[in-house]
Amino acid sequence: MLAVAALVWIASFGGMAGGDDRGSNPRSVEVRSEPFTLSAHFTGQIVPGDQVDVAAPFDGAVREVHFSFGDQVAQDDLLITFDPADVARVRAEAEAAWLRAEDAMARIEDWNDGTEMRRARRALESAETDLRDVERRLEETAALFERGLVSRNEHDGLVQQERSRRRAFVQALEELAETQRRGEGTERRIAYLERELARTQMQSVEAGAVMEIRAPSDGVIVRPSSGRESDETGDVSLRVSRGQVLGAIASPDGLGVRFHLDEGDLGIVSPGQPVTVTGPGFDGTELSGRISGVSGQADRSGRDAMASFAANIRLDPLGPDTAERVRIGMTANIEVVTYHSDAALVIPPEAVQGGSGAAWVMVRDGSGGSAERRDIEIGQAGPVGVEVVGGLRPGDVVIW
Repeated sequence: MLAVAALVWIASFGGMAGGDDRGSNPRSVEVRSEPFTLSAHFTGQIVPGDQVDVAAPFDGAVREVHFSFGDQVAQDDLLITFDPADVARVRAEAEAAWLRAEDAMARIEDWNDGTEMRRARRALESAETDLRDVERRLEETAALFERGLVSRNEHDGLVQQERSRRRAFVQALEELAETQRRGEGTERRIAYLERELARTQMQSVEAGAVMEIRAPSDGVIVRPSSGRESDETGDVSLRVSRGQVLGAIASPDGLGVRFHLDEGDLGIVSPGQPVTVTGPGFDGTELSGRISGVSGQADRSGRDAMASFAANIRLDPLGPDTAERVRIGMTANIEVVTYHSDAALVIPPEAVQGGSGAAWVMVRDGSGGSAERRDIEIGQAGPVGVEVVGGLRPGDVVIW
């Protein structure tokens, strides 16, 4: 796609060093300081630049789509209508989650007098009562055992019961402490955060769970960047997920151009370079802009295909009439200014002889006499001319 191959003149005209075209009339040019521009040409496509995504506010079913991709829309135009049942369901779910979180926080705030603490206290009181009862009975039995009035088995049985009741008492103490801990510190913080999250979600649902989606701004509604290729009609799925991008509103004041570079073109195209864009769809109108970026990763469409790199152009704002004519998806013929000098010494490529690093030209003296060979230093080169940065001065006459 590149129209200019840098330094192609070296291969094309290096062979003239030993040639001598004595049968033809020599040509000449007077060296002057003049503007010098080199350009590269590519083909791309008009794409959205500035755009606002249109996303689904909740999981639900789409009842009706009121647009086709590529339509011009105005702010607040109706785009999508949802099933009312889904809207009601989303609101009910959000409110239920909020009520559960509010109830959990209320229990935490009243934890010491709550059901779980009362249950733990009752369990401890019961364990303590059982322990005291068996301790009293063991004390009485021990006295009778010393007097030989009760058997050893009866005494040993009460000893085992006392140990069991003591373990149950200690366990009840631990459970009371654990239950009390659950109402403090981390658990209280978690309950607070869950309540705030539920509150935020309910507020979001109240603001977003609407029956319809309207255009957030003026522009052209286009497919989301990750959307599949299909026809240009609105083909939003019957069911959508919360956050799913359904389309994008592209601003006509911020259009761009996307094109691809071959590996060999990466060295001559870089961000910031000015460009001119024309196209058959807006014949006669030239759009201006600048290279906004070049991809850092190659895109290979096939295993054996040459690597290409996506590049983007940011177009300058379009006037109202131009914006009506330039449509997203149109073919764009791109001219990238790869080099420009306001004052350069330029000579025809065919006047240059020699090879890279050893170029020379024939210069005629001011009196119109014989020509002499003069070594020159080359700058930029293209099919329309070669920039000379050393060896020539304005007014020199180069012949070939």
